Amino acid sequence: MTAGRRYSDAERDEILRRAIAEQQGSDEITHEELVDAAREIGIDPAKVEAAAAAISKERGKREEESEDDALVRVEVTRRRARFGRHLLTYLIVNGALVAMNLASGGTFWAIWPILGWGLGLALQAARALPGPSDEEREQILRRVSKRRARQARELAKRAREEALRAAGQEFEVAVQQGVAELMRAVTHGLSGAPTRRDAPRTRVEIDDAEVSEPAEERAKKRKRDRR
Repeated sequence: MTAGRRYSDAERDEILRRAIAEQQGSDEITHEELVDAAREIGIDPAKVEAAAAAISKERGKREEESEDDALVRVEVTRRRARFGRHLLTYLIVNGALVAMNLASGGTFWAIWPILGWGLGLALQAARALPGPSDEEREQILRRVSKRRARQARELAKRAREEALRAAGQEFEVAVQQGVAELMRAVTHGLSGAPTRRDAPRTRVEIDDAEVSEPAEERAKKRKRDRR
């Protein structure tokens, strides 16, 4: 029934994808399996490589655009949130002024703050409520890029300061330990050196007879001994 049927490019790709997936038993196809399947049906592997590279590039571009869209949506949400808070403050304050004006009577002076403040609120609404234009989108992305670069620099600076502080603490500890070791070595060397109190003593023995003899007799005796 399907022998003479023709398929579009999308149907052909889907049929091949499903056939390969069923043959491999998985919904996902590796790059090597895709190249092998293309070679089996007569497709040049170089063309498959080129097509895969183009698809990867397109996927990366889509992911980048998706990330940019998310950043723009966040910025637009912040703008509208600021406008909502501003509008609430405007209504509360000017409502109180109108009530005070009506209670006091006289001319309706509350119209002037309503109009003056309302002009600024209208300008903010014209910027916050509509979607951003292409130029505003680029400005938002540039601001986000600058903010990220500034945050990265601050983080790098903080990391360097922490590393320098840690290195300084380690150096200080090493110096303290070195001084302690030096003092310990000096103290040990002084305690092991001989002192005058520990110096060897020479004992001089004196004959008791010499001590008891008079000096003149000892002198005469020395002369006789020399003769």
